[in-house]
Amino acid sequence: MAELFGKNKKTISEHIRNIFNEGELEENVVVRKFRTTTRHGAIEGKTQSREVQFYNLDVIISVGYRVKSKQGTQFRIWATQRLKEYIVKERAGVTS
Repeated sequence: MAELFGKNKKTISEHIRNIFNEGELEENVVVRKFRTTTRHGAIEGKTQSREVQFYNLDVIISVGYRVKSKQGTQFRIWATQRLKEYIVKERAGVTS
């Protein structure tokens, strides 16, 4: 997400913490923890494992509406257009 929105990891993590603290999303619903194994950096031939958090699309969208960057602005323009198209199509379907 840091690369997607052109911000550093610390900024993205802060937005995610605020999303959960403010009750916008429930962490246990939108986060999946995976254990990944990588080569050990200091000991050749050894591996180490660590837990990595993966966020679902809801988190990415929420961060996109909070982050202040050129990419964040582009995301909000794109997402708002998609939402508007969806609403207009739904209304047209309901009234026809």
